[in-house]
Amino acid sequence: MGNNSSRQIKEEKLKKEAMEKLNMRISSYNYQLHGNHFEYIKWCRAQYQLDCIEKYSHKGTNYKPQNNLKP
Repeated sequence: MGNNSSRQIKEEKLKKEAMEKLNMRISSYNYQLHGNHFEYIKWCRAQYQLDCIEKYSHKGTNYKPQNNLKP
């Protein structure tokens, strides 16, 4: 039972941090740097989803660090 509470707290913390990063990314949008607004927002949402999960979950057999970078 204690694991569920601590796990929920950890998930909430990750989501809160991810939301802060998302808002920061969106507010710092610059057409000259980031290109098409629609594509940039799509990328930001994908990064948000990645930020919501544990870092160790990002890696797998097909993991490539360059996939986390904006194209």
